[in-house]
Amino acid sequence: PQPVNRGGSVFEYGWSPDGKFIVYTAPGEGLVSFGAREATQLVMLRRSEMQRSIARRAIVNASLPSLTQQGVWYAQDGALWLMDYQTGASTRVTALPDLGRATDALPTYWPLAVSPDAARVAFACGDNLCLMNLDGDDRRVIQATGIRAITWDRTGARLAATSLDANNLGPVRMLIVSREGEVQHSAEVAPRDATDPPQWMPDGKVVFVQTYPMNGRRILTVDADTGQVLDLSREHWDAYFALTSEGYPGDSPDGESVLLNNGRGGFWLAPVVR
Repeated sequence: PQPVNRGGSVFEYGWSPDGKFIVYTAPGEGLVSFGAREATQLVMLRRSEMQRSIARRAIVNASLPSLTQQGVWYAQDGALWLMDYQTGASTRVTALPDLGRATDALPTYWPLAVSPDAARVAFACGDNLCLMNLDGDDRRVIQATGIRAITWDRTGARLAATSLDANNLGPVRMLIVSREGEVQHSAEVAPRDATDPPQWMPDGKVVFVQTYPMNGRRILTVDADTGQVLDLSREHWDAYFALTSEGYPGDSPDGESVLLNNGRGGFWLAPVVR
């Protein structure tokens, strides 16, 4: 085991697609409480040099930026920015629409996810889901109750987004949305409470999602073609999961197995069988 962030908290973390870089968000200087996420830092490291950061940026949200082959995408000052993996340099890519503020503390646009070909960006716009080209054209608005996570499939043909109202009164829904902005399916995956970001199978036909109803841990799948929901959980399970990948940890899942983790040091590898 190798500690990556010594002596500090981490909000969210992820791998670059080739598994050579680790990106995470952490409390920034002047952060007075864990909930006050206006002062957050974005940190990037090489996998071969875990104790030496390539770049640190002050950002306004603790959500993990979008990680594609091209770099690290994040929203700042009303614009979409791209951070280079090798140098850590950031470039302003395009202006994001002026949508006001979701709350007094946080601007809109989060979560945000750029398609694998870096041509389309999906982001939260108020309670709704917005899609547009990186040049700002062809913007679509999909009605929702509050977007919590967005994940594109491997080809960028469609995305999965979880939706839950801010007061946690309604069910958690999984939206399957085409690249053009058509809602293909809207499936209920939990009665309420949080979910982790969806994880796509490599063929783009099934989405896995972790839910936490009543403080429990459940693993569900949604058939992206039919909208059918399947609960993979078993009685007395308390597992977290991740789809496994070939090669580096950040590679696209191969869809052959899932890594299960009980949060107390126990890990299991289980095959994915259809």
